[in-house]
Amino acid sequence: MIRNGAPWMTRCLAPVVLLAALVAWSAPAPAAEDGGTSRAPVLSEADMADLRALDAEVAIGVPHRLDLGNPLHYRVTMAALRRGGETPERSPYLFQSLRETHERRAARLEAAGTPAPQATLAAVVAETGTPQDLNFIATFSEDNAAAALAMARGEDDAPVGYQATGISSVVNGTTTTSIVMELYEADSGHVYATQSETQYGQGTDFRVQVEGQVPPDAGSPTTRAQGLFVYYPKSSAAAAADTEPVVYVQTFQDTLNPTQACMEQPNYCVRNNAGQCTGSYETSCTNTKANETPIKICWYRGSQQECDYWNSTSHPTDFVFPLSGSVSYPNTVVSPPAGVVTIYIQNPNGGGCNVYYKQGEVLDPQYWTVDDKQISWNYPAAAFPNNRDCIQYYDATTAYLWVTAYVALNGSGGGEPPPFGTINFTSDRSQIGVPGVSIVPPLTILQGCLAAGTPIALADGGERPVEAFTANQQERVKTAHGQTRLVRGTTQGREPHPMLRIQTDAGHDVLMTRTHPVILAEGVPVQARALRVGDRVTTLEGSATVTAIAPETYEGVVHNLTVEEGGRAGTFFAGGILTGDAVMQQSLTTIANRTLARSPAQIRESLPEVWHQDFDNHQ
Repeated sequence: MIRNGAPWMTRCLAPVVLLAALVAWSAPAPAAEDGGTSRAPVLSEADMADLRALDAEVAIGVPHRLDLGNPLHYRVTMAALRRGGETPERSPYLFQSLRETHERRAARLEAAGTPAPQATLAAVVAETGTPQDLNFIATFSEDNAAAALAMARGEDDAPVGYQATGISSVVNGTTTTSIVMELYEADSGHVYATQSETQYGQGTDFRVQVEGQVPPDAGSPTTRAQGLFVYYPKSSAAAAADTEPVVYVQTFQDTLNPTQACMEQPNYCVRNNAGQCTGSYETSCTNTKANETPIKICWYRGSQQECDYWNSTSHPTDFVFPLSGSVSYPNTVVSPPAGVVTIYIQNPNGGGCNVYYKQGEVLDPQYWTVDDKQISWNYPAAAFPNNRDCIQYYDATTAYLWVTAYVALNGSGGGEPPPFGTINFTSDRSQIGVPGVSIVPPLTILQGCLAAGTPIALADGGERPVEAFTANQQERVKTAHGQTRLVRGTTQGREPHPMLRIQTDAGHDVLMTRTHPVILAEGVPVQARALRVGDRVTTLEGSATVTAIAPETYEGVVHNLTVEEGGRAGTFFAGGILTGDAVMQQSLTTIANRTLARSPAQIRESLPEVWHQDFDNHQ
């Protein structure tokens, strides 16, 4: 079924005006006689008026930051939280803090004689090239599984459904994050699906998905998805009362899913008999085949020996992978292509970078082309300028790639307005099965090594410095549980971050990168940066207690080994401490493998006391 989209505006309009004008509002439908609503909650006249006013400030498809000093922004925020089930009784400090922040900021504006600021394009755009907080609608698409079942049963009036996923990922985490995701009929104000959740003491990778079916008596309304994100950056208990909330909002409108989708790059490198990258790449669509194996990216880590994309001299100024692909729709694509494109790389450890952003009446013709019902893109690596801060932020991380776009399509005839089409590609495998979303391989950015000169325990009881290994199939090292293994590979590189000098009460002294694996006494592997003084680590002699951890600048070459067959994670003793090899280091790039789960009691203890009642009420 082709849904009604908003009229495509004349191309002479400025880009922001063009996109901000995509939705035409009308009065809400009347309530039922019993005081309820005829089929679903309806936005009040006041709420509808506020959303109309906010619509004049924001562009569809782009995250915007709200200012609680603006009475409009404050009302929109509080109304959405209430629709999501939050109340002053359930979340007393949240509501108190929001109210006090509004009053404080509004008083400052009044004293300064400054008008209330409008919604601003999110920092995700303004700070391209640096790590930043990400708050965005990652997916929005038709979800017509129910319609397919109805059609299979021969029913004429098949329901139409939608889904939308909102993600909040904040650098260093949050004290608390609330996300309200809603689906509603833009013209009438009927909210037919709401999903709201709150997370405490985390905030590094929090997502909420809403899904629902357009009410059967609604006709063919324009559906809108809205995400409201409210979070408090992590603070100390003493500073909790001074931490102001941050609020973002983003909207999407009625779209069509692609009939075909293909991501061609980034892709796996074609390798020679020696296992080295030949400089050419596979050409099949990465989203249509088994793609669990990460695409490896190295900044002077292994280079052709190990990685699919690399920079062989140092950490690069720009990202080093290209991006190309295509999608097709039931309708023809407007030519020249127009819409919104955002490419994120999310660090599951919190925050991320906006690699590329484009909003305007015409997408870059040097990257985008249209052929009837197909739209294609081809970005070279040079199209993604970034600085070292952004690239270094992903050290030893399996990063989530998000490619999201919202493009104009031509109508299907009969005077029907043009719809819009979505493009959704991601390497986040939790999105498998989400309608309209294509899954591409994860991106692993490899780092994690030892300083040259670090002695490695050999199987015969001797030692050899880590840089002296050649993987000649004759070198055996000691591993965990008294076993020995052949050294099967080596890597080397440069480390731009300060390294960590780890010392123990047994005299161990090892200099390693922050992301090199260390095996705790209970057998759990953690990145070196997760160690704390007092932790017990596994050693050649049994175990020892960490007595000092100090950052140290290191300008030499760093090295690592691979010691197991078949790509399994291995271990070896470095400076007498049991550490993980290059494969284990890669396994710890996944947040689930390097973050220990915390109990509700531990989370509560980590929160400022003012949040305890809110936390307790959400358990």
